[in-house]
Amino acid sequence: MTNPTLETIVAKLQVRRGALDDLPILDPGELGYATDVRRLFIGNDAVTFVGNGTTTRFTIRDSSIITSQLSILVDGNLVEPGIEYTADGTDIIFDNAPLSPDVITIKINNVLYATHNTSNTSYQLITGNYRYPIQKPNWFNTPAPALADRDTFSVSVNGTVLPVSGYVVEEIIDSNNVKTYALTVDKTYFYNGLITIGFNTEIKTQNTNHILQYERLDFDGMKTDEDTGLDFFILGPIGNNTASIEYSIKDGNGSLSVGNMTIVTDGTVAIVNDSGTSTADTGISFNTRISGPRLYLTYTNTSEYPAHFYYSIRLWNTI
Repeated sequence: MTNPTLETIVAKLQVRRGALDDLPILDPGELGYATDVRRLFIGNDAVTFVGNGTTTRFTIRDSSIITSQLSILVDGNLVEPGIEYTADGTDIIFDNAPLSPDVITIKINNVLYATHNTSNTSYQLITGNYRYPIQKPNWFNTPAPALADRDTFSVSVNGTVLPVSGYVVEEIIDSNNVKTYALTVDKTYFYNGLITIGFNTEIKTQNTNHILQYERLDFDGMKTDEDTGLDFFILGPIGNNTASIEYSIKDGNGSLSVGNMTIVTDGTVAIVNDSGTSTADTGISFNTRISGPRLYLTYTNTSEYPAHFYYSIRLWNTI
C-alpha cells in the first residue's frame, strides 16, 4: 500500500561559479566552478605548520598551488602573496621565517579538471545563417561504438530536441591551417528561433599534478599536423610550461609502439623531445602548435592505417 504522506521532490543542484580570480577559498567539500578557465575546484581541510624562527619553506604535498586559490594565516593574521610569501610548485616560501610558536594555517582549493564547458550554448537562428562554432564533441571522429556518447550531446530548436539526422558536426580548416569545429543544422529545421547545444561534462581529478591516466585518442591515416585532441593551458594563473607524456600506439596494421614525450614552452615556442621503441614503424610523429593561452599537441601519420593513442600526462610549471 502506498504511503500517501510520501512525496517525491526533484531538486536541481548548482555550485558557486564565476571567474577564477573571484572564487573564494571554499569550505571543505564545497565546490566552485571557474567559468573563464573551465575548472572545478573543491575546498579542503586546512593544512597547519608551526613556525620555528628559521624555516622559510613549507611544502603542501597534496596540491600544486594556484595563488588565487590559496589563503595563508600566520598567528591568525592574513599574509599577502608576493609581499610576504611566494609560491614555488608545491612549496610556500616566506620572506621572513615565521616565529616560534606561531601557527601557520594554509587553506587551498584543489582543482578538478573539466574537459569541456559545462553550460549549454545558445544561438539565435537568423535567416541565411545556420552554422555555429562549437567545441569538438567527445564522439566526433570516433569509432562507431563510441557514438553512444551522443546521449550526452543534444541540439534543440525552440526547445524541441532534434534527431541525430537533423544536424552535422563539421571540421573546418582555414587558410592558416587552423582547425575549428562547427554545428550545421539541417535546412529542414532551419527557421527563426533559438538553437541550444547541450552536453554533459567529464571531470578529471587533479592531485599533485594534472594527471589524465590512460586516455585514448584516435588518429586517422595520411594526416599532417593534425590536432590530437590533447591540449592544455600554458599562460595565465593555471598555465603550465612543462609536460611529460607516456604513451603507447597501436595502428590498424597491428604495429605497436611505446614512448615518452617531454614538452617545454616559453609561451611562444615549444620544444618536443620524443623517444620510444616499436615493433614496426607506425609512421606517427608529434609536434605542437600554440594558439592564445593553450598549447595543442599535433600528429603526422604518413601511414594509411588509423591508430589508437593511449597516454598519461603530467603537467607542472617551472618557475
